[in-house]
Parts: sequence; structure tokens; C-alpha cells
Amino acid sequence: MSNTNVIHRWKRLALEERVIQRPDGCKTVETIVHHPGAVLIVPVLENGDLVMVRQYRSAIDDWIYEFPAGTLEESETAEVCAKRELAEETQLVAKTWTKLGVIFPAPGFCDEEMHIFLASDLSDGSGIPDEDEFIDVISLSIDDIDKMLLDNTLKDSKTISALYLTKKHRLL
Repeated sequence: MSNTNVIHRWKRLALEERVIQRPDGCKTVETIVHHPGAVLIVPVLENGDLVMVRQYRSAIDDWIYEFPAGTLEESETAEVCAKRELAEETQLVAKTWTKLGVIFPAPGFCDEEMHIFLASDLSDGSGIPDEDEFIDVISLSIDDIDKMLLDNTLKDSKTISALYLTKKHRLL
């Protein structure tokens, strides 16, 4: 990459026009969303149920089921962000954190890296919810979540990826 032009900034995101050298050596101009990175948390209750949020997402003008997630603040580590987001969205704190992996949720147009954590040994906590978020906190069994996945009620790709990683790590 030899040249980047910022077209627009919004919050911590930037819409950039970048000159990219492709694997075949040709240069092309691509429009990319630059993202500071994010986290997703899979909160597991003592009984094995998982904590999810039902959140209104304006981009799809609908409510969607997902695990708690959020964007990294400036100079914030992924683990610190995960702890903050869990408290803000669910009013829970976790004693035990396990990093499950990193995914690229939308690599066709965005450079966002999302760090996925499992949070356990949960207890009540406090966090200040973002005023522009509309969230209902729910707990569901893994069987109920599997049914939601199969009947297409669970459509959030980052949540589906995190669920798969959690199962593959044999943590559910």
C-alpha cells in the first residue's frame, strides 16, 4: 500500500481510498472501511447457559440476537475492551477470561479484527450502557441457541463464528 486518502470519518471509523498492490503485481484503487478493532464476548453462566443480547441494529432496521460486542477505544487492549463491553451491555463481570481467537468479520471491504473471548465465573457488576444502544439481555441454553441457528433466528455472523470456536475449543 503506497497511498491512502481518507474520504470520510465517523466516530472511530474511516472510509479510505487506498492504492493496493495485488498479488499479481497490478495496482488498483480500493475503498476500505478502516476499523480500530473490536471484541466479542461469549458469557457462560454457572448452569451452562449463555448470555446474549437482543439488540436493535439500524443498518438492518431490525432487532438481532448476538453475543455482547464492541469497538476498541484508543490505546485499549482487547481484554480491557472485553471487560468494559461485558459490563456495559450485560451488567456482568467475569473472573475467568479465555481468548478463543481472532476473526475478520467483513474482509471484503473492512480491515476490522475481532477478538473473541469466553467469559466465565460471572457475577453482577455495573457498567454505563451506551445511550445510543437498545439492548435486551437474555440467557439461553446451548440447545435453544442451536435451534435459533437452524431456524434462522440467529443471523449474526460474528456470533455464529464465536459459537463455533467455543464448541471447537470444547468449552460448551
